[in-house]
Amino acid sequence: MADVHFCFSSVLYASPFFLIFCKLIGKPNPADKKTMQRLMKERKTMALIPGGFEEATITTNNADRVFIKARMGFVCYALRHGYCLTPTFAFGENRCFMNVQGAWRFRLWLNSLGFPAILPWSFPPPLPYDKSLNVVVGKPLQLPTIRKPTDSQVEEWHGKYMVELEALYNRHKVSSWEIYYRLPATQETIHCGDCAHHRNPHPTHTRHVRTRARRNAHSRTRSTPFATAVALRSHPDDLHRATQPRGLSA
Repeated sequence: MADVHFCFSSVLYASPFFLIFCKLIGKPNPADKKTMQRLMKERKTMALIPGGFEEATITTNNADRVFIKARMGFVCYALRHGYCLTPTFAFGENRCFMNVQGAWRFRLWLNSLGFPAILPWSFPPPLPYDKSLNVVVGKPLQLPTIRKPTDSQVEEWHGKYMVELEALYNRHKVSSWEIYYRLPATQETIHCGDCAHHRNPHPTHTRHVRTRARRNAHSRTRSTPFATAVALRSHPDDLHRATQPRGLSA
């Protein structure tokens, strides 16, 4: 973990507590074009949350939401430098904080200006609820080196990344739910290509996967939103060095 460069919005570094915490667990860097290209030229291993503030803003307890459909910049950079993309999911992270829903257009507009529009709460604030996380790491997706990738090439590899992301989620959702909620193994999964009919806050930019489960007589069942991260590495063999399942809640 000490070799991983964690890339976050530069707005977060205005908090000295966040900056100190990041320096304790890794090497924090801003998630901007200049920094990412510099790190890739140096063949550094990075961890990035493509969904950013938008994904945090739309987090809910009732559906699994990923703000990834229109986020292609990291794929373009990875193609230019021949990096690997490794999807990562954090099951149970939504249980650490509750998040106010609604006012999506206004909140996403604030996100576009670089302001976090997240409205979380917990007790006692500002500490998160004492919940366990199950972080799973997917297969590394090796990208070719294309110095000037076209839009179609970026879309092609972005689509492959989303396929790996969804596959990773589907492989681990049942085992993760059984750990946290004691759910039955039989579940129904709905893959929403067009989310307009499912109250998606931003159907144009959000890939939405909603999962339903049977009610359990001894425990309340809920859909578990996941947060996503991607590890960018110069070689597939760097998998364990790039993302460790324990301690990484991206």
